[in-house]
Amino acid sequence: MEVLYYLTRMLLIDGQVSEVSNNLQKKIAIGLGFKDLKVHVIVDAAIKLFLKIPDIEEF
Repeated sequence: MEVLYYLTRMLLIDGQVSEVSNNLQKKIAIGLGFKDLKVHVIVDAAIKLFLKIPDIEEF
């Protein structure tokens, strides 16, 4: 989970979600072991959560 947080932080450092960074995050999340069928839900939730709460302790 911590790796997903840092990945999201790195890709959204400018505060904008691009299609390229979203696709890259999905590929890396699959590589981290998240299920292929649910990776889009996990990545979308991580992005929404990071945009609201950019602190790892609350993530």
